[in-house]
Parts: sequence; C-alpha cells; structure tokens
Amino acid sequence: MRSIHPLLIAALFIIVSPAYGSEHVTVEKVKTGILPTGELYGLYQVQCANQSQGSIVSLRGRSQWCTNQNDELQCFRKMQQASHLACTNQRLLANNDLEPGSEPGTLTR
Repeated sequence: MRSIHPLLIAALFIIVSPAYGSEHVTVEKVKTGILPTGELYGLYQVQCANQSQGSIVSLRGRSQWCTNQNDELQCFRKMQQASHLACTNQRLLANNDLEPGSEPGTLTR
C-alpha cells in the first residue's frame, strides 16, 4: 500500500479550501430582538473586503446564521458562510446598478 506524503495532502487542502476563507470581513452586532415565536435573534452588519456592507442574522443561540438571497432566507451553521454570501450578494447588486459604459459609482435609474 502506498502512503501519501503529508505535504501533498496539505497542498491539496489549501488548493481546494473555500475562497471565502481568504476574504477579510468584519462583523458587528447591530440589534438583538425577540421573534413572534419567542426565539431570540441577533442582527449583524457585515463590512465586506470591497467596503460594501451586508446583513446577517443569528438564530437558535447563534447556531444558525442567515442572510437574504433572491428574496429567500439562506441559513448556515457557520457565520463565515452567511457573511460570504451576504458580501457576494452585495457585489452582484453593485454590478447590476452600473450601466455598461458608465463610470464606476454612477447609479442607473
């Protein structure tokens, strides 16, 4: 039986690890509240690497992290996954706000 060299395993792990792990995001708690069901929630603002902002919500004692995507709630077990999706959504919204050929930062109506 052949053994795989530990350095090869480490290199493969780095190559196939998720891209969102390399993006720097800052998460700040904005609000805490109680849902009609009596469950506590926390609302967080995400400062993305490209300086855009998104929002995520913690549920079930911070064991579930959710964000909005295409008017549907997408939930994850890890805050980093929800933060990444929130930042991805903000990049897509920003790209859709620009007209082809317009200057960056110019919003369309």
